[in-house]
Amino acid sequence: MEELYVMVLRVAHIGAGVFWVGAAYTFFGFVEPTLKALGPEANKSFMAHVTKRRRFPLFVVAASTITVVAGLLLYWRASDGFDLAWVTAPMGLGFTLGALAGIVAFVMGAAVISPTIARLEKLGGEVERAGGPPTPEQASQFQALDRRLQQSGIADFVLLTVALFFMAISRYLPAA
Repeated sequence: MEELYVMVLRVAHIGAGVFWVGAAYTFFGFVEPTLKALGPEANKSFMAHVTKRRRFPLFVVAASTITVVAGLLLYWRASDGFDLAWVTAPMGLGFTLGALAGIVAFVMGAAVISPTIARLEKLGGEVERAGGPPTPEQASQFQALDRRLQQSGIADFVLLTVALFFMAISRYLPAA
């Protein structure tokens, strides 16, 4: 029964993690720069479809949550309840660094990225309802939010890459 528990957690952790990291790489590496290059009209219609109809952010939040929760349960089991000897061994350090990078990326997604995207959507809706180009104040807000999204996207990309790297190699580091 214990083996089944671990297998289910590993499939959930790895499967959801693949989606989360792939989604982040795709969004921040391709979608966001393309939307910026195409301008507000493409941005408005595409993002409305992706976020409202396809509910992409909901899937990313679900995948990241599953990844972190399953990862913490696996970490707890592997470390025998956060045993310091395991945590400080090369394998434990690798998993710890990967876990910390993933958790920071998760928190940043919840605290910075999601609210920034929501604010951009809200501001875009305000401009659309007004029926004209954005006011200078709205344009300034768009630029500030866009910078914030771009900077947090780079940080997210780096953090998820670090998490992915350590999760991929840590199993093969010495256990003690």
